[in-house]
Amino acid sequence: MLKTILILSALPLLLTFLINGSNKNVEGSVGAPNRKIKTLQKGTWGGEHIQLEVSEEGGQIEYDCAHGSFDQKIALDVRGRFKVAGTHVVERGGPVRESGSSNGDPVEITGRVSGKKLELTVRRRDSKEVIGAFTLFYGQEGKLRKCR
Repeated sequence: MLKTILILSALPLLLTFLINGSNKNVEGSVGAPNRKIKTLQKGTWGGEHIQLEVSEEGGQIEYDCAHGSFDQKIALDVRGRFKVAGTHVVERGGPVRESGSSNGDPVEITGRVSGKKLELTVRRRDSKEVIGAFTLFYGQEGKLRKCR
């Protein structure tokens, strides 16, 4: 009888310990430490045929004969991967008529960061066609050949 009373009185304490202990590694849960979300480092990322300027509000992409943008911070998952929506505008040489300007096509920009290296892929949202796959490095200027 005494053992039963001791076990029943210790049960709430044991359950509290188990519940709080299991939540330690879940972000935003009770008992979990506040963790800062990692984002893509602000500044210049460059590579062959591409340059990316990351700011607090998003980013601007320059390609050889195109440009694009996205209007949000890039949050990285625990493996350094991300996916954001953006736009892609094809450029051409020569003058552009005022009525010929384009707001761009909707694209999905995915990537993975490893240290100062960024693997980036740009796809059209509707067809999933790959516009380009690039390797960029933080702090480097892009090597571009703009259409003239």
